[in-house]
Amino acid sequence: MRKNVFLVIFSLMLAITANAQMGQLINGIYYYFRFDFSSGKEYAEVTYKNYGEATPEYTGNIFIPEMVYNQGRPYPVTSIGDRAFERCNTLTSIFLPYSLTSIGNSAFSGCSALSWVEVPNSVTNIGSYAFFNCEALSSIYIPSGVTSIGDCTFDGCSSLASINIPSTVTNIGQSAFNGCHALTSVTIPNGVKSIGASAFKYCKGLTSVSIPSSVTTIGGGAFSESPNLKSITIPEGVTELGYYMFSGCRNLTSVTIPSSVKSISKWAMFQYCESLKSITIPESETQIEDLAFSGCKSLTSIIIPEGVTSIGKYAIQNCKGITSITIPKNVESIDNTAFRRCDNLAAINVDSQNVHFSSDNGMLFNKDKTSLLCYPAGKTENSFVIPENVKTLGGSAFDNCSNLTSITIPKSVTTIEGYDAFSNCLNLTSIINLNPTPIVLTYDVFWVDKGVNKAECTLFVPFGSKTAYQNAAIWKNFNIVELPADNEDPKEDYCQELEENPDPNYTYRYFLWGGIESPTKPAKGVNHYRVTFYKGNPTALDKYKCN
Repeated sequence: MRKNVFLVIFSLMLAITANAQMGQLINGIYYYFRFDFSSGKEYAEVTYKNYGEATPEYTGNIFIPEMVYNQGRPYPVTSIGDRAFERCNTLTSIFLPYSLTSIGNSAFSGCSALSWVEVPNSVTNIGSYAFFNCEALSSIYIPSGVTSIGDCTFDGCSSLASINIPSTVTNIGQSAFNGCHALTSVTIPNGVKSIGASAFKYCKGLTSVSIPSSVTTIGGGAFSESPNLKSITIPEGVTELGYYMFSGCRNLTSVTIPSSVKSISKWAMFQYCESLKSITIPESETQIEDLAFSGCKSLTSIIIPEGVTSIGKYAIQNCKGITSITIPKNVESIDNTAFRRCDNLAAINVDSQNVHFSSDNGMLFNKDKTSLLCYPAGKTENSFVIPENVKTLGGSAFDNCSNLTSITIPKSVTTIEGYDAFSNCLNLTSIINLNPTPIVLTYDVFWVDKGVNKAECTLFVPFGSKTAYQNAAIWKNFNIVELPADNEDPKEDYCQELEENPDPNYTYRYFLWGGIESPTKPAKGVNHYRVTFYKGNPTALDKYKCN
């Protein structure tokens, strides 16, 4: 008897499977007829004409009944199958039956015209990508039986203006609401334990988010690129924040982070948070990772905790409000680009107990001062003489130093690292390079985004080395002038030839070495000076510049 029952069930399943692959058409809807072993019941699942094929078949308004008949037998409709309505971009509305319990993965993915759908209370499962890129959908009700919002479930629903998240939900998946531009506020119920990576990324209209104390994990970029998010409070239960969490939140002014979070300086965590004025880094922090605070233009100060050992690439780049930074004693590594484009940074001070770095007059050096790592862009001096014990210039040593007009490189310098050591030094008109052998440059360290106008910048080189510089990559593009034979230091008047026939139409101004203007022409041999010839208004463009 038991064997006969098994054969009947097996035969029935074969028939159902055969029908499933054909996609049975009943009143304009294709169904797949299934058998549930756990309950011993048959049911119908809405599908494509040929199950699994992504070929749009549905358009306009669709009504799905609670029950359909196949070969005279009734089948309750309990499931919308995976990809059932995928890319049906002319589907505008759909009525789902109260018998429904499950909406499959990508069920309505790409239904760009779908503006109305009512999800019945009987539904307990909504699959990943279920409503992906349903751009016209403005609201949707999530039943209380749903416990998880899958990955990318509402990703790209750009018109979705309101959403209810029931208290039964414990997990919000990755990119669940990514790109929901019309959302202005979200209340996450108590009971949710995890918020996936990029869950609310690119929610351009989002201004506030309420996160309950039940949340313990928030994935990377969960609220990134939401430019109108102004404030957010992370609850005490959270122990870890993912990478680029608030990156691109340009109007974020306030972030409250509990002591339970041990690290906030992760990769691009606050990148481009342009309105953020202050941030407290936990004492437990051990590293400030790449891009952590890059582009925080309103940040006026940053205190690096004692426990920090490394500061990564572009970590505090383009923080225009910061005027000084103190490097604590335990820092072991600082990337060359860490303080790049901090226009008002005038001083970097290193704890005297630090065994890896040192500072002098606000400049950052390695411990023995043989490497000049950063000359802060906010220093106001017009000229600078690099100390004679320096052998190496860091990769961004003079980046964005727009106040500098003259710099002297001693012959001790043999290496210029990286590719933007003098990038954006727009006003540099004089370089005195006392090294008789041109430093080999792999990159044009004088030009990245913008840079030194080499044709208008005079490069002074030691006597007898002009030819070598004229044949050296990068250096050959400068206006090269050779220093006198008797002294490598510039002590003579190198503009004599231009001055022999003074033109009354020009104004002559003289500047001593160091940028100090002299009211009269300096005597020969007493000091180096630069003469600048102006025609008419002294503020007009230079006719000649000679050093």
